[in-house]
Amino acid sequence: MFVIMLLNLGDEKRITDRVTWKQTVAIGLSLAFVMQVLYIVGFGETADMKTMFAQAVDIGTVEYIGKDLLLSLRSSALQQRKLSSSTG
Repeated sequence: MFVIMLLNLGDEKRITDRVTWKQTVAIGLSLAFVMQVLYIVGFGETADMKTMFAQAVDIGTVEYIGKDLLLSLRSSALQQRKLSSSTG
């Protein structure tokens, strides 16, 4: 009882009158989002776990990261050469 008095809710009719169109839209969008998440979790296609695990193990190695960095640096250097030769 004391907590309710501290909240000072007032008349119950005013609480329901405060529901605005923005709150109604927010509730609708929230429900749509929850439905999409449930659909994805329930019916979404998942890849084979063995292939996902194998890729995760390969990606985490130093060799893979080094190779990826080298290839990205090489491709950016080639693009830079093409740009400089076409403009100059």
